Formats: sequence, structure tokens, C-alpha cells
Amino acid sequence: MDPSPLHLYRDIYAITEGSSLRQPMDQSRYRAKSLALMRDNYRCMLTGRIDIMAALHVEALSRELNDDRTQLEATRCAYIFPEFLAADADSDAERQDIAKVWDVIKGFGYSKIQGELKGLQVHSLRNILTLEVTMHSLFEDPKLWFVPTETPNRYVVEASMPGLFECGMIPRTIEFKTTESDLELPSGEYLNIHATCCRVYHLSGAAEYFDKLYDNDDLAVDEE
Repeated sequence: MDPSPLHLYRDIYAITEGSSLRQPMDQSRYRAKSLALMRDNYRCMLTGRIDIMAALHVEALSRELNDDRTQLEATRCAYIFPEFLAADADSDAERQDIAKVWDVIKGFGYSKIQGELKGLQVHSLRNILTLEVTMHSLFEDPKLWFVPTETPNRYVVEASMPGLFECGMIPRTIEFKTTESDLELPSGEYLNIHATCCRVYHLSGAAEYFDKLYDNDDLAVDEE
């Protein structure tokens, strides 16, 4: 089980520049969430709302909290490719389910992704976004996705619920930035695959396959 949220934010200070804890093979789910929060300046990458626990425990945010326009929200660690795809399955049925999902992804022409996210590599920062709770749910449903543009780390935001844009809840475009150069941003290739899956999901009868990615109660890992 992951440590408490309080330990999570205190532990961020132990991840200094050059620390071995920044290396991919040292990244547990807990460590990856800490690094992603640091990379994303302790806020949702889409809405910009500051993580509420970070606001309480990260001194560097205190000045922003004095601004009446500052908004706080709980955030979650959102995986582009879910953790269960790199897990050791407990049964033949689970192994077959995982294999079917990878077969679909390979069918889009992405044969190397499975190897890139094998084992602990699934916790790579290239596979992770910091999103507030509502956005996290929409991203996993899947009702929200990011389409890469010709500009690196800039995306067109798309959703199956137009009202999200009409009410100003989310922007039409977004540019991801990292606070430190050695903390990688989410992979544009991974997000492009996710966007492709979402589009196909909503345009055809492919839901049977993609539900394995975003709604698998048997294989999903418990939320923080």
C-alpha cells in the first residue's frame, strides 16, 4: 500500500537533482506520483488547479495561496497505459485479456510500446499525467484525450462531452511544461495512441476491446 499523502509531499524534498530516485527503474507508483507532481508544479496539467495536499505541505506554493483566484483540487496520477498491462497476471484469463489489449495496440502499428512499459517502466513519467479527480475519471473512461500537434508538447484537447468546453471547464489547447529538464513530460506518441483508441471507441463497436484498458475491475490497481 502507498504511504500516506502527508509522507508523499514531505518525500518530494528528498528527490533532489541527480538523485537515483529519479531513475526509471527506481520508480514505484508512489515515487512516480511524487516526481510527476514536482514536474507539473504541483497542479493539474489540464486545469491548472493546485493539488490541495501540496498546497498544505509545500512551502513554495504559499505565495499563490494568497491570491483569491487560486483554485485547489485533489489530483490523481493518471496512467496513459494502465498499470495492469505490465502486471503479472494471476490467471490464464487475465493473461489473455492483457494480450488482447496489446494486440489491438500493435494493430495500430505500435509494436514497441509493450517492451517500453514492461515491469517498473510502466511508472515512467512518459506514461503519467497529473490530473484533478474529475479530469482523471474522464481520461480513464475514456471521455477525454489529447491530440498531439506539430509543436512538441502542445495538444488539442478533445472530449466526448462538448459541455466541458462550453462552460469553460477545460481549454481547447494545452501545452505541457516541466519544472525541471530531467523530469520527462508525457510521451506524445503514447498520448496519440490513447487519442486514437478514444476516437475509435466512440466511432465504432470497439468498446469491447477498449473497456479492457479503462474499465477492468479485475485487473485495475486500487486508487491512491
